[in-house]
Amino acid sequence: MDNEKKTMSFKYKVIYTIINNYIHLLFGLTLSSMSPAFVDYRLLLHTEMEWIGLFPMFQSIGVFAGSFITISFKYVNRQIVLSILIILQGFGTIFQPWATQLWHLYACIFIYGIGIGAWNGANNVILIEMWQNKSPSILQFSQFIYGVGTVLGPLLDQNFVLGEQICPGVFEHDCLGESHISKPLLESLTSVANSSILNGTDPCTPECLAYDRRPRLKIPLMIGGLLQMIGPGAMLVMYVLHKYHFVHDNKIEVAVTEEQKARHRQYVPTKTIVVCISLYLAFGIMSE
Repeated sequence: MDNEKKTMSFKYKVIYTIINNYIHLLFGLTLSSMSPAFVDYRLLLHTEMEWIGLFPMFQSIGVFAGSFITISFKYVNRQIVLSILIILQGFGTIFQPWATQLWHLYACIFIYGIGIGAWNGANNVILIEMWQNKSPSILQFSQFIYGVGTVLGPLLDQNFVLGEQICPGVFEHDCLGESHISKPLLESLTSVANSSILNGTDPCTPECLAYDRRPRLKIPLMIGGLLQMIGPGAMLVMYVLHKYHFVHDNKIEVAVTEEQKARHRQYVPTKTIVVCISLYLAFGIMSE
């Protein structure tokens, strides 16, 4: 037991690394699957695109709030907190198409953002703790796998998101020969039941104009949200079977004298570097 507590075995390092990378993959997948649905959200909620455009802002507020949760890791188990937050994040993904009010959508992405903030403040730290001198390549792979997720997200959406289509295969100009449908006309036609089979001979049928896109939109986001919950579920199982613990490997300890520490403080502007990186990330997320 004492030997087990001293260092984490290679087997468990690999298991935890796989779980972390899987979670990171699903972060990219779910996050990139939301933007293609913005036009659908606008039509579902009968609002303007400028209000849907605030979606990333509420996500960023959630990220900001979630970053402070990392302070709690000193007092509560990090593994449990991250698992709970990522499960909630999965629900925040799943319930977006169920939103009937704009604030419902904002609440979902805010909860999702909290999970991002907490995860970003822990994932790299965990990988560095486990792999230490070998961590650079592991960190690079983690970012690569996130990029793979951002590619898969839109691919998951492509068969379900309608965008500017009024119903599958029919655009506004197919109905009126104009670039838009007047709002009173659209509102009057949405009262028509959409249970009838769409008439292929006339694309501009009342059923088409009243087509409910919500059931289609639920499918990819539910798939992404459920897949996202597998990672924290595995993390909770590992907490029971072999709880994550970190003990620094003394074999790679580097002796640092007081003189070396003073020289480091003099020539390495640590606080300036942190501020610069923070500003870079802030403007990067804003522009993204």
